[in-house]
Amino acid sequence: MGQRPDFMPRPHGPTLLAEPRPPRLHSLLPRNMPRPTLIRTAIRALIPRSGRPASTPASALSSAPIWAATCALAFGLTLALSLAAPLSSAEAQQANVRARLIIGTGPVNGPNYAVGGAICSIINANSADHGYECWVMPTKGIRENILGMQNGRISAFLIQSDWQSYIYNGDIPGLRLTTLRHMFSLQPRAIMLVARAGAEIKEMGELKDKRISLGPDGSGQRVLSEAILRVAGFAQSSFSGTFGLRGQEIYKAMCIDESIDAAFIPANVPSAVIQQMILGCGANLVPIAGQSFDRLIRDNPYLSEVTIPSSAYEGLENDINTLAFSSTIVSTDSLPKEAAYTMTKSVFDNLEAFRDLHPLLGRLDPDKMAGVGATAPRHVGAELYFDEVGITR
Repeated sequence: MGQRPDFMPRPHGPTLLAEPRPPRLHSLLPRNMPRPTLIRTAIRALIPRSGRPASTPASALSSAPIWAATCALAFGLTLALSLAAPLSSAEAQQANVRARLIIGTGPVNGPNYAVGGAICSIINANSADHGYECWVMPTKGIRENILGMQNGRISAFLIQSDWQSYIYNGDIPGLRLTTLRHMFSLQPRAIMLVARAGAEIKEMGELKDKRISLGPDGSGQRVLSEAILRVAGFAQSSFSGTFGLRGQEIYKAMCIDESIDAAFIPANVPSAVIQQMILGCGANLVPIAGQSFDRLIRDNPYLSEVTIPSSAYEGLENDINTLAFSSTIVSTDSLPKEAAYTMTKSVFDNLEAFRDLHPLLGRLDPDKMAGVGATAPRHVGAELYFDEVGITR
């Protein structure tokens, strides 16, 4: 296999089938419980579908460290359980494992690592049928995933749909990859417009003369927020103040200091941050929808419409229509057709079990997964599967 560069992390799983098996980190859990059930049980215990730990009272939601610790614990446990998913050398031989698949993700405390673990769990549950074994590789992000793909250390990686477009089309200097191929899409990352209780903002037209956070200067979030406001008919002078706040700065400004009236926040669904704001200070979500946004989606195909159901958050009274990016899994045209076919088939043929592996995956729609947010061409292996089952992009 050659010498591994120092900056490339070791994938979570055995590098060679002949190497010793890593510690079975779920050994303290019931031995007769199937691996998908272990992951599902652990995640449900930590983050119910309401988006907040069942044992956490609403009055405690203003404590950001509690939320951060809870999410880190959830992702950490997902990490530990996914480490146990690859087969041992003996199991691999018995299952007739012929090839390895390594999925590049992101930091171990982030959602992409957890979602990558779910994909590998589904693939490894059926290794005896298709002969592939999957590992998750934590990375520092997009550049490391691309480098890993180019030097053959990564088979596929998770990326947000806007970045898929930037990389395929060469919009970012030094990051163009014309061989990039889309396999399927996953959970949406919604662009949420959150309004302060008492600001009397129920629709976008009521933003006039308000104080609003658009995202940090120079960020993609800021660019998109400004584009949304232009489509809605606003100019920079329409507001009494604009700000570039991040993360918990928004919570403090809106819920404690009351120094802003609204904020754009890109967030997975469910999101602990959004739940914190709804329950902690009565914030409400404002729809970003209507015919005026259709052109924005046409001009930026990495965007899509999404409906946030009221069941996603405790305290959310109505469904909310908004815009979203999509998490996508991509590879290059050098990934064998059979490998891409196997990855796609494993997830779609076991979609109900896959949805149960993590709250972010709970509302996946197979028709939308086939192509929402995709800008790169579809991989021929994924295309083969979708043709078989009659799903069109």
